[in-house]
Amino acid sequence: MNSILADEEWQLITGFLPENWRKTARSCGALTRARNVSDADTLLRLILLHTATGLSLRQTVARAQVAGLATISDVALLKRLRGAESWLCHLNQQLAQSQLKA
Repeated sequence: MNSILADEEWQLITGFLPENWRKTARSCGALTRARNVSDADTLLRLILLHTATGLSLRQTVARAQVAGLATISDVALLKRLRGAESWLCHLNQQLAQSQLKA
């Protein structure tokens, strides 16, 4: 299985996130169903793949499928992106607060 990011790289990225970032994906409503996107890691990888690269939704899901990350339609990804808004806002707030404390 190919990977969008090597595990080492992914661990580096997630090391910057708040401790409870995976749990808040469910509590903020970003992960209400586990169909095709079963966990917070997969969802965040999809979001970053789409937003950081500037790929279209179709290109994003095609690359995700080739990499073995997820098999999802472009419309389903759009719904996931919309559903993740409050989670991403929450993560951003936590990251900003941690920077103010530092």
